[in-house]
Amino acid sequence: MELVSVVVAIYNQEDFLRELITSICKQSYCALQIILVDDGSTDHSPAICDEYGAKDERILVIHKENGGVSSARNAGLLAAKGKYVFVLDGDDILTSDYCVRMVEAQQAHPDSFVLCGYEEFDEKTGRMVTGRGANGKEATVVYEKSALAELVNETFIHIPWNKIYEGDIIKRYGLRYDEEVSNSEDYIFNMQYLKMKNPSELVMIAEPLYRYRKHGKTTLSGRYYEDMFDTKKNEIALLAGLEKEWGIAHTSGFYRRALHCLETAVLNYMRPENPMPYSEKIRTCNKVLRSGEYKMYLKKCGSEMSFARYAVCKSGSAALFGRYIAFCRSRRKAVRGNR
Repeated sequence: MELVSVVVAIYNQEDFLRELITSICKQSYCALQIILVDDGSTDHSPAICDEYGAKDERILVIHKENGGVSSARNAGLLAAKGKYVFVLDGDDILTSDYCVRMVEAQQAHPDSFVLCGYEEFDEKTGRMVTGRGANGKEATVVYEKSALAELVNETFIHIPWNKIYEGDIIKRYGLRYDEEVSNSEDYIFNMQYLKMKNPSELVMIAEPLYRYRKHGKTTLSGRYYEDMFDTKKNEIALLAGLEKEWGIAHTSGFYRRALHCLETAVLNYMRPENPMPYSEKIRTCNKVLRSGEYKMYLKKCGSEMSFARYAVCKSGSAALFGRYIAFCRSRRKAVRGNR
């Protein structure tokens, strides 16, 4: 049985930490190195880590000054000794066969990039909010590399915790999480890993083996990021670069992702937390929506949009675009409330 390293970055997660650590310790796969990285927590998280470390010899506890999630994960990667590596959040839950299913899939497809489905559950109710996995009844679905953009659109590539990494690739190429960026660090790491591994295919375990907890402490959608335009343009460049290296022609999935990236940056810039004057926000966002790059992506995706959405996007008006998105979100919220 190959040694597997499980890296958990932890910061002030005392409310959920015991449940996560217990789900790791009770894995049916026993050959584990469990690395708990306390990133300068100010609650009882450090004591909880030490408590479990004293009870299970497989657990290594690292206490460090607060440096952010990327810094904590990097500390864990440096300590990892396993042939395979998992990178988890400190407030989620694993199914009991998460590790064994992922390892078995990787060993059955050694040249592939293996990931699994997951489900999001509401912390307050315990109910599943949404499940994400491969469509169809197959237990395992094999995708050609040309499906990369579609998997990015389905958010399977942006996250670390539904993937199994090979420790040798991480060490050989010195792969680390970028500690200088404020978001998309997981996506950047995964794209770098894919570039170095150059898998023959992408393998999805359709069943949700990971349970992602949704609560107010974990959401990032309500924050303003000053560097969002640069971040999203970098995301587009990374996807375009990897597709080019793999000899993949851009599909509709790529153009949808590129369009989504620019629109996400526009909506972020328009947030009330952005201290720029409203007129400056409108001027900057209009420039993006009227750029040749955005118009090209829009043209490629136009046939897949509703007439109203396409007309709003084509208008090049950030004010109109913002109002339209707000209207769509309110309608979706109302529909969910009536279910």
